[in-house]
This record gives sequence, structure tokens and C-alpha cells, in this order.
Amino acid sequence: MSVLSSLATKEKDYFCWQVKNAEGFLVEVTKEEWENTRKVTVIKEINGKE
Repeated sequence: MSVLSSLATKEKDYFCWQVKNAEGFLVEVTKEEWENTRKVTVIKEINGKE
């Protein structure tokens, strides 16, 4: 939660990033994006049923 609330390009409330067990987010970052913004792009949310 705290990592994405700080690093995601899409800004959300801290608790909006909370996930259950076996869930999470797939993120992507390019070298240029990281060097310029220190942000990651969330590609999709992964739920425990996938």
C-alpha cells in the first residue's frame, strides 16, 4: 500500500491500494520514467481468483 501510494503515477488515497491475501498489482516502469519521475505505472490489479 505505502509503496504504490508513493510511487504510482495514478494518485489514490493510501487505503485504496489495500489488497487481500494473494492479490496485488502488476506494475511497469521504464528506465526513462524512473529517472525522470520516480514513478511506476499500474498495468492491472490481480485478484486471488486469477
